[in-house]
Amino acid sequence: MAKSVWPRTAQKEDKVIAVLSISKGDHIVEIGSGSGYWLPWLSEAVGDRGRVYAVEVEAELVADLAAFVDKEDLHNVEVILGTYDDPNLPPLPSISP
Repeated sequence: MAKSVWPRTAQKEDKVIAVLSISKGDHIVEIGSGSGYWLPWLSEAVGDRGRVYAVEVEAELVADLAAFVDKEDLHNVEVILGTYDDPNLPPLPSISP
């Protein structure tokens, strides 16, 4: 995560991630990723074994979002063009009880 772009001085992001109970290795979906504001924190929260699916419903934002993900080297984030009714997700891992 680029410190110059995402300074860790504000703690609200960490608190939100904690409330969501995201763990290393999780696969999570963010629908309506917009500018990608939350992606650095989500990417860090799931770690190298996890995956973040950044679904954007506005086609004109997808290229900018993908460029942001590349620039920030968020290797575990996949940008997807979807809709609220069909997020166009790949098959997700099954959850064991």
